[in-house]
Amino acid sequence: MDAAKLVLEYLRVIFAWPPIVGAVLVLFLALQRTAVARLLDRIRRLSYPGGEMEMPHYDPQPAAAPTPEIKSAPQEGDATVTALARDFDHFLFVSVQAGMRIIYAANSQRRQRSGT
Repeated sequence: MDAAKLVLEYLRVIFAWPPIVGAVLVLFLALQRTAVARLLDRIRRLSYPGGEMEMPHYDPQPAAAPTPEIKSAPQEGDATVTALARDFDHFLFVSVQAGMRIIYAANSQRRQRSGT
């Protein structure tokens, strides 16, 4: 009987109006996220008891990105960058080869133990 009363009390708490309103509010905000975001973007001034706040203008269109400058002649650091890139590529190639050798050796040992 005590368990039934405990379950009934839990149901009363779960189905009280504050959790239901909170769940509906969260569901509404999740389903209408873009519409609410657009609505908040349009707010310019907010008045409340004790004060007022004015929002700066927000332009949803991003500014055009500046065009990158094209180099016509190679710079001093280009040879260094090229050498570093080549060394890094070689390092990756050697690392992959070593990893493949380790995997091949492990598979060979496994096959020898199993007798195939």
